[in-house]
Amino acid sequence: MECYVGIDQSYSAYAIVYWTGAPGVAHQEILQDFSPARADKGARRLRFIHKALLATFAELAETYDVRRVVMEGYAPGSKFNRETLGELGAVTKLAVTEVFGFDGRLQIAAPTAVKKFVTGAGTASKDVMLLSVYKKWGVEFASHDLADAYGLMRIGHALENGAQLSYEQEVLAAVRKGKNTAL
Repeated sequence: MECYVGIDQSYSAYAIVYWTGAPGVAHQEILQDFSPARADKGARRLRFIHKALLATFAELAETYDVRRVVMEGYAPGSKFNRETLGELGAVTKLAVTEVFGFDGRLQIAAPTAVKKFVTGAGTASKDVMLLSVYKKWGVEFASHDLADAYGLMRIGHALENGAQLSYEQEVLAAVRKGKNTAL
């Protein structure tokens, strides 16, 4: 059975959402605590995160035909935690490609692209994202990280199955071209 995965990584936690794309089948959520208090610091923390992601992705690969993995890219111009977020992004990419290979399944979507795909505007607030995910797909989240991961997963599904709305198609074109820029 095919599956689509969205990953919203942050300094303290990873939100992962996956779904088979089948109507009436619920998505699954994973919220992993990778805070320094739990996962240590520096290289030990990166190793902890890498091993946890490998286990999560291996389990998905055993159960599903993972068609697309879409992770949130970096926020251009971000001033805080750039190096740490870069390391987390690299560890995530490494784990994805170790399990799923280098065959184009991994896509990167800029934070503004995710917002635009979900809301129609690339500058939506966290609250607007939560509300828009609910309005658009009828799925409610208590965590904006999970809502973002859900939007990323929906981008993956649309990359395989198409999109109806012009702003969604614009986001898909940018993601396909590897443009991790603001939309």
